[in-house]
Amino acid sequence: VSRENYFVQECYWGSFSRSYVLPTSVDSDNADAQLKNGILTVTIPKLSKTRARKLSIKTN
Repeated sequence: VSRENYFVQECYWGSFSRSYVLPTSVDSDNADAQLKNGILTVTIPKLSKTRARKLSIKTN
């Protein structure tokens, strides 16, 4: 992983936990986490934006 792609880089020994508040614009149900070579990578996709629609309103 190249250095410019890091969001957070930390180094700890022993037990720890971390919590983050996610924005409402992410799809947390489809989050993915992978631990490889001691590096935890968490990927959370953005929600697709709903497109605005034009509706014709007919009156009598």
